[in-house]
Amino acid sequence: MNFDCIYIHRVELQNRLKRLNKSVHYGLTLSMAVELGFDSEDARTIAEANIEIDKDYKPEQNIKNYWRHFDPLAWLPLRHDSRESYADYHLRLAVETGKIFHLGMGLHSLQDKYAHGLIPFQKDLLILRRCIGNWRDDPKLNPKAYDETKAATCEYLKRFLQMKDAGVEG
Repeated sequence: MNFDCIYIHRVELQNRLKRLNKSVHYGLTLSMAVELGFDSEDARTIAEANIEIDKDYKPEQNIKNYWRHFDPLAWLPLRHDSRESYADYHLRLAVETGKIFHLGMGLHSLQDKYAHGLIPFQKDLLILRRCIGNWRDDPKLNPKAYDETKAATCEYLKRFLQMKDAGVEG
């Protein structure tokens, strides 16, 4: 057995998560919101709420937080991905209350859907990265997931704007 595949260095995990948070949860969210017509203050509010989810809702704290980031059962037929449920919930809240930070909270779960896929834990990513050289959360190493995340981010924000313009409530 190759123990290098099992040993996980905490600093490596923290650095990779910071890169994801910076490039996707904050940077992509901010730039996409501005591109779609949100003013700079609202765009920053959305991006900041997105990046705060990893601090405020850590998956290891409780099972509810876990399902906000991961859903290894999403492949089951007739089952709705829990991350999509969180995204839909926060989209409805943003429309109903006008509190724009809910978009960032919902986007985080939606973006994690593409970044994490069906893996059950964050540590699995590092074990896979060590063993087979892939890191699902890194946009440079997984451009397909990044492109899917970008498209989903765009569609989510557009959906909010359409619902708001149409006067739709959740």
